[in-house]
Amino acid sequence: MTKTSGASAWDTGQVANQKFSGDTAIHTKITQTDLHRVVGLSAVDTDQAHDKIDYALFFGADGVVKVVENGTFYFEIGPGKTITQGFGNYVIGDVFSIERVGTTIHYKKNGTTFYTSTKAAPTTDLLVDFSLHEVNASLNISMGPSIGNDLSAGSNKIKARVEDSTTGKKGPESAEIDITVNSADTLNSLIDTNNLLTVEGDNTTIDLTMVSGADQNQIDAIDLDGTANTGTGNKVIIHLDDVMAAGTDLYNDGNGWSGLVADPARHQIKIDGIAGNTVEATGWIKGTAYTVGGATYDVYTNAANANVQLLIDEDIAVVI
Repeated sequence: MTKTSGASAWDTGQVANQKFSGDTAIHTKITQTDLHRVVGLSAVDTDQAHDKIDYALFFGADGVVKVVENGTFYFEIGPGKTITQGFGNYVIGDVFSIERVGTTIHYKKNGTTFYTSTKAAPTTDLLVDFSLHEVNASLNISMGPSIGNDLSAGSNKIKARVEDSTTGKKGPESAEIDITVNSADTLNSLIDTNNLLTVEGDNTTIDLTMVSGADQNQIDAIDLDGTANTGTGNKVIIHLDDVMAAGTDLYNDGNGWSGLVADPARHQIKIDGIAGNTVEATGWIKGTAYTVGGATYDVYTNAANANVQLLIDEDIAVVI
């Protein structure tokens, strides 16, 4: 979600067209630190202003994060602490969450609670709500289980549409974000010491945005280890920022990838799997294929950044 035009004002907002009941959480991964953005949960959406959101995170252009609830700001209390310091700085790659458990709202950074609201949350449905201030201000919002906790079985979906605050005209509905994880899994525990993320079981979908920044920096390879011949293969959703967090030049002509040059340096993620598994990589472009160790990988690049590559086993279905 990005503000594409207009003056610097709190006049661009959005809500989900689907309400959420019970325990729930929203997550946003930081991709910029120099523009004003607010995201949160509301019982009712009244307008695009940030001070109308019931429970929200305020990301300032100064790189400081604050909690704001219906226009009231909250900040860390302690010796030498001031409201201008909020709850400290945020950096690119951080993942912030707002979680409702019963009637309690928790605010989290990379899976750790840093503030619990003193205002009881309603048990009725809540909407995902946000507001953007400057042109190019953007948010990456996902819906799903809490980071750092065991994930429960089931599916969490969100759709949204942009509304122009001046004309009232609504834009097209966004694609559905669907996060489905086996009950025994946690995202953090799936990454091993070799920087490999293994998606185990069947019919499991993981959006890499849901992995905390500290863990995501360790992902250099993914194994979609599903028994795909049953028709219930696994799926990973991968974004440009996810690959930018990976290591550089791990796969090149100096270590068996004949013809894959290491200059310029590129961030890379290699993805293995058999037919029936899926990678969703919107905005990526399929290029040359390379055969290594008996397996053939298609190399995908991204028009928005020349310094990234996805190396995907040709047996895997790729949605671009």
